[in-house]
Amino acid sequence: MKKTFFTLLLSSTIFAQEKATDLKSIHINVIGIGASYEKALADNFTVLGNINYSTINFRGTNDSLDMDLTIKLGLEGRYYYNFDRRLSKGKSTLNNSGNYVGLKIDYYTDWLSTYEGIGKDDDFVKLVANYGIKRNFGKQFYYEFNTGLGLIVDSYHSYKYSDDGGVNWIYSDKKTELSFLPEVGFRVGYNF
Repeated sequence: MKKTFFTLLLSSTIFAQEKATDLKSIHINVIGIGASYEKALADNFTVLGNINYSTINFRGTNDSLDMDLTIKLGLEGRYYYNFDRRLSKGKSTLNNSGNYVGLKIDYYTDWLSTYEGIGKDDDFVKLVANYGIKRNFGKQFYYEFNTGLGLIVDSYHSYKYSDDGGVNWIYSDKKTELSFLPEVGFRVGYNF
């Protein structure tokens, strides 16, 4: 009995973490890759900055599926609300393993974009309130699932055309659209 208690106590102190920590990681998501840095600002609050190269659009036809890729820059505030409860149950909070609520802003650029739409500006902004679950496997690997509701702000020129074979483009007036979109994400990563 003493040996079991000692083993449990030792393993909980080795893998326990009482507060959020700074993390550098690389990850893959549903369709894309990225890198992130999570900075602890308080015991249960972090700010996560990331850069991703991932899909923004799917188009399907009868014989093919096309997708557009672009660079996405993100900044997210996270509140890990269950660290204390996980520790009281003997579960690990290593590498910020826990449940969180967050607010994030994503900026989708037109840098290295494969999008060939009709608008001049391919960049847009998405603001998302989300709920997520982050867990470790091994010491350095993690997986994360999040879901939420996003507001997309898209400013664009609705059309462009050239009257001289592609040298001088003429654009429409800029329009701004607001739309709500549910968000679901999953990624697997490695912490350095």
